[in-house]
Order: sequence, then C-alpha cells, then structure tokens
Amino acid sequence: MKYLVVSDIHGALSGAEAIKNAYDFHTPDYILCLGDILYHGPRNDLPLDYAPKKSC
Repeated sequence: MKYLVVSDIHGALSGAEAIKNAYDFHTPDYILCLGDILYHGPRNDLPLDYAPKKSC
C-alpha cells in the first residue's frame, strides 16, 4: 500500500501540479493531505502563482 503525503500548497497552482505529477508517477493508493491547502497565513506573502480556483 502506497501513500502520497502532501502539505503546504497554500493555493499555489505549481503545488497542485506537483501533486498531480507525483500521483501520476507513483500511483499511490491514498493521498494524505496534512493541511494548508489554501490559506497562506497573515505573515506570509501570497505565492506568485496563487490560483486557488484554477485546476490543473
């Protein structure tokens, strides 16, 4: 059984694409997301490719 563990995407399209690529390459049985999918936090700047509504 294989797991793909992801976290700290913060709404960045490049992060979502990296997860998709890792999923396609490793073909895991499950994805475990540890959080920080959208919100970047009050002390952090938005990622350059911040696009939470765009899908990959």
